[in-house]
Amino acid sequence: MQNIQEELKTAQHRYFLEMENHAKLLKEISLLDDRVDDATRQINLIDARIKSLTEQRSVLHADIVAGNQPINAADKIGDQLAQARRQAADYDEILLLTRQTLESKRRDQLESKLGNKKSAVYAAAAKLMLAELTPALQKAVAIYSAGLPYYVTDRHQHIKDFVTDACFTHEENTRPFLLEAEQLYLTPEGAQQCS
Repeated sequence: MQNIQEELKTAQHRYFLEMENHAKLLKEISLLDDRVDDATRQINLIDARIKSLTEQRSVLHADIVAGNQPINAADKIGDQLAQARRQAADYDEILLLTRQTLESKRRDQLESKLGNKKSAVYAAAAKLMLAELTPALQKAVAIYSAGLPYYVTDRHQHIKDFVTDACFTHEENTRPFLLEAEQLYLTPEGAQQCS
Protein backbone atom coordinates (compact mmCIF):
# COMPACT_ATOMS: atom_id res chain seq x y z
CA MET A 1 0.00 0.00 0.00
CA GLN A 2 2.92 2.34 0.80
CA ASN A 3 4.30 1.78 -2.72
CA ILE A 4 0.95 2.71 -4.22
CA GLN A 5 0.80 5.90 -2.13
CA GLU A 6 4.29 6.82 -3.32
CA GLU A 7 3.25 6.07 -6.91
CA LEU A 8 0.27 8.40 -6.47
CA LYS A 9 2.43 11.19 -5.01
CA THR A 10 4.93 10.83 -7.86
CA ALA A 11 2.16 10.86 -10.46
CA GLN A 12 0.62 13.96 -8.87
CA HIS A 13 4.00 15.71 -8.78
CA ARG A 14 4.57 14.97 -12.47
CA TYR A 15 1.05 16.13 -13.30
CA PHE A 16 1.53 19.45 -11.51
CA LEU A 17 4.88 20.00 -13.25
CA GLU A 18 3.27 19.27 -16.60
CA MET A 19 0.45 21.69 -15.74
CA GLU A 20 3.07 24.41 -15.17
CA ASN A 21 4.79 23.56 -18.46
CA HIS A 22 1.44 23.61 -20.24
CA ALA A 23 0.59 27.03 -18.76
CA LYS A 24 3.99 28.38 -19.87
CA LEU A 25 3.41 26.99 -23.35
CA LEU A 26 -0.01 28.66 -23.56
CA LYS A 27 1.56 31.96 -22.47
CA GLU A 28 4.28 31.62 -25.13
CA ILE A 29 1.62 30.88 -27.75
CA SER A 30 -0.31 33.98 -26.70
CA LEU A 31 2.82 36.14 -26.97
CA LEU A 32 3.63 34.70 -30.39
CA ASP A 33 0.05 35.38 -31.53
CA ASP A 34 0.53 39.00 -30.46
CA ARG A 35 3.83 39.19 -32.37
CA VAL A 36 2.18 37.80 -35.50
CA ASP A 37 -0.54 40.45 -35.19
CA ASP A 38 2.06 43.21 -34.68
CA ALA A 39 4.17 42.09 -37.63
CA THR A 40 1.07 41.83 -39.84
CA ARG A 41 0.05 45.36 -38.82
CA GLN A 42 3.53 46.68 -39.61
CA ILE A 43 3.54 44.96 -42.99
CA ASN A 44 0.16 46.48 -43.82
CA LEU A 45 1.41 49.95 -42.82
CA ILE A 46 4.57 49.53 -44.91
CA ASP A 47 2.53 48.25 -47.88
CA ALA A 48 0.31 51.33 -47.64
CA ARG A 49 3.43 53.52 -47.49
CA ILE A 50 4.91 51.74 -50.54
CA LYS A 51 1.66 52.27 -52.44
CA SER A 52 1.61 55.97 -51.48
CA LEU A 53 5.27 56.47 -52.44
CA THR A 54 4.71 54.66 -55.74
CA GLU A 55 1.79 56.98 -56.55
CA GLN A 56 3.86 60.04 -55.56
CA ARG A 57 6.71 58.85 -57.75
CA SER A 58 4.35 58.37 -60.71
CA VAL A 59 3.03 61.93 -60.30
CA LEU A 60 6.58 63.24 -59.92
CA HIS A 61 7.70 61.37 -63.05
CA ALA A 62 4.87 63.00 -64.97
CA ASP A 63 5.99 66.41 -63.65
CA ILE A 64 9.61 65.65 -64.62
CA VAL A 65 8.51 64.65 -68.13
CA ALA A 66 6.44 67.84 -68.36
CA GLY A 67 9.48 69.84 -67.31
CA ASN A 68 7.91 71.11 -64.07
CA GLN A 69 10.47 69.31 -61.84
CA PRO A 70 14.24 68.77 -62.15
CA ILE A 71 15.46 65.37 -63.40
CA ASN A 72 16.73 64.28 -59.94
CA ALA A 73 13.51 65.19 -58.11
CA ALA A 74 12.45 61.52 -57.82
CA ASP A 75 15.71 60.43 -56.13
CA LYS A 76 14.46 61.09 -52.58
CA ILE A 77 11.20 59.19 -53.18
CA GLY A 78 13.18 56.35 -54.81
CA ASP A 79 15.38 56.09 -51.71
CA GLN A 80 12.31 56.08 -49.43
CA LEU A 81 10.66 53.45 -51.61
CA ALA A 82 13.75 51.21 -51.52
CA GLN A 83 13.95 51.57 -47.74
CA ALA A 84 10.24 50.72 -47.35
CA ARG A 85 10.68 47.62 -49.54
CA ARG A 86 13.65 46.47 -47.42
CA GLN A 87 11.58 46.97 -44.27
CA ALA A 88 8.70 45.00 -45.81
CA ALA A 89 11.08 42.15 -46.68
CA ASP A 90 12.49 42.17 -43.12
CA TYR A 91 9.01 42.07 -41.59
CA ASP A 92 7.96 39.31 -44.00
CA GLU A 93 10.91 37.23 -42.81
CA ILE A 94 10.15 37.99 -39.15
CA LEU A 95 6.50 37.08 -39.73
CA LEU A 96 7.45 33.80 -41.41
CA LEU A 97 9.80 32.79 -38.58
CA THR A 98 7.26 33.80 -35.93
CA ARG A 99 4.53 31.78 -37.63
CA GLN A 100 6.81 28.74 -37.85
CA THR A 101 7.62 29.04 -34.15
CA LEU A 102 3.94 29.49 -33.34
CA GLU A 103 2.98 26.38 -35.30
CA SER A 104 5.70 24.41 -33.51
CA LYS A 105 4.38 25.57 -30.12
CA ARG A 106 0.82 24.68 -31.14
CA ARG A 107 1.98 21.20 -32.14
CA ASP A 108 3.67 20.91 -28.75
CA GLN A 109 0.40 21.94 -27.14
CA LEU A 110 -1.53 19.29 -29.06
CA GLU A 111 1.05 16.68 -28.13
CA SER A 112 1.01 17.82 -24.52
CA LYS A 113 1.65 15.11 -22.00
CA LEU A 114 -0.89 16.63 -19.61
CA GLY A 115 -3.55 14.04 -20.45
CA ASN A 116 -1.07 11.19 -19.92
CA LYS A 117 0.00 12.59 -16.57
CA LYS A 118 -3.64 12.98 -15.54
CA SER A 119 -4.31 9.36 -16.51
CA ALA A 120 -1.34 8.22 -14.41
CA VAL A 121 -2.74 10.04 -11.37
CA TYR A 122 -6.14 8.44 -11.86
CA ALA A 123 -4.59 4.99 -12.32
CA ALA A 124 -2.53 5.32 -9.12
CA ALA A 125 -5.56 6.62 -7.19
CA ALA A 126 -7.66 3.71 -8.45
CA LYS A 127 -4.95 1.23 -7.39
CA LEU A 128 -4.89 2.80 -3.94
CA MET A 129 -8.67 2.57 -3.62
CA LEU A 130 -8.63 -1.01 -4.86
CA ALA A 131 -5.91 -1.94 -2.35
CA GLU A 132 -8.11 -0.54 0.42
CA LEU A 133 -11.15 -2.44 -0.87
CA THR A 134 -9.41 -5.75 -1.61
CA PRO A 135 -10.14 -7.45 1.75
CA ALA A 136 -13.87 -6.61 1.54
CA LEU A 137 -13.94 -7.63 -2.12
CA GLN A 138 -12.25 -10.94 -1.33
CA LYS A 139 -14.85 -11.63 1.38
CA ALA A 140 -17.70 -10.83 -1.02
CA VAL A 141 -16.22 -13.10 -3.71
CA ALA A 142 -15.70 -15.94 -1.20
CA ILE A 143 -19.30 -15.65 0.01
CA TYR A 144 -20.65 -15.43 -3.54
CA SER A 145 -18.54 -18.39 -4.62
CA ALA A 146 -19.79 -20.44 -1.67
CA GLY A 147 -23.34 -19.62 -2.72
CA LEU A 148 -22.91 -20.95 -6.26
CA PRO A 149 -24.46 -24.37 -6.90
CA TYR A 150 -21.89 -27.18 -7.06
CA TYR A 151 -22.83 -28.08 -10.64
CA VAL A 152 -21.77 -24.64 -12.05
CA THR A 153 -18.96 -25.46 -14.46
CA ASP A 154 -17.36 -22.06 -15.02
CA ARG A 155 -17.10 -20.70 -11.48
CA HIS A 156 -14.44 -18.13 -12.42
CA GLN A 157 -16.64 -16.61 -15.11
CA HIS A 158 -19.59 -16.39 -12.70
CA ILE A 159 -17.40 -14.68 -10.08
CA LYS A 160 -15.97 -12.34 -12.71
CA ASP A 161 -19.48 -11.42 -13.87
CA PHE A 162 -20.56 -10.89 -10.24
CA VAL A 163 -17.70 -8.45 -9.57
CA THR A 164 -18.11 -6.70 -12.93
CA ASP A 165 -21.86 -6.25 -12.43
CA ALA A 166 -21.32 -4.95 -8.90
CA CYS A 167 -18.80 -2.37 -10.10
CA PHE A 168 -20.52 -1.35 -13.33
CA THR A 169 -21.65 2.26 -13.54
CA HIS A 170 -23.41 4.09 -16.30
CA GLU A 171 -21.83 7.11 -17.98
CA GLU A 172 -24.01 9.59 -16.08
CA ASN A 173 -23.08 7.94 -12.76
CA THR A 174 -19.34 8.34 -13.36
CA ARG A 175 -19.40 12.13 -13.63
CA PRO A 176 -19.72 12.76 -9.87
CA PHE A 177 -16.92 10.24 -9.23
CA LEU A 178 -14.64 11.96 -11.73
CA LEU A 179 -15.43 15.43 -10.36
CA GLU A 180 -14.64 14.21 -6.86
CA ALA A 181 -11.43 12.54 -8.07
CA GLU A 182 -10.39 15.70 -9.91
CA GLN A 183 -10.87 17.79 -6.75
CA LEU A 184 -9.12 15.23 -4.58
CA TYR A 185 -6.17 14.25 -6.78
CA LEU A 186 -5.66 16.92 -9.46
CA THR A 187 -5.60 20.06 -7.32
CA PRO A 188 -2.69 21.01 -5.08
CA GLU A 189 -5.08 21.42 -2.13
CA GLY A 190 -6.61 17.98 -2.63
CA ALA A 191 -3.22 16.36 -3.10
CA GLN A 192 -2.10 17.89 0.19
CA GLN A 193 -5.13 16.41 1.96
CA CYS A 194 -4.31 12.96 0.55
CA SER A 195 -0.78 13.08 1.99
